[in-house]
Amino acid sequence: MERKKGAGVGKGYELGPGVLDGIRSKLGDARGQIEGLSGSVPHGVDAGLLTGPIEAVLSSLVENAAQFSTALGGVADDVDASKKDYDRVETDAKDRLHRVRGGK
Repeated sequence: MERKKGAGVGKGYELGPGVLDGIRSKLGDARGQIEGLSGSVPHGVDAGLLTGPIEAVLSSLVENAAQFSTALGGVADDVDASKKDYDRVETDAKDRLHRVRGGK
């Protein structure tokens, strides 16, 4: 986000649609990278007496990665919904201003 020059405290922040698209894209890319790792999880670990604990840690990591991936997708969806809301409000404001000016 960039602060408008000359804006007072607590006012004047701008976030353009391109920035929101970039955020959504990066979240989607991160999710894809996490999901791309799913095939690299070792199976059939043989660590002697530590096999059970190591399998438990791996299972926990896989579960946490899956939850994180899901969360990234949810946040990306929220950013996309926010962009649509922003666009709708912006269009509505322009239409109202146009009507106030008498359609000029």
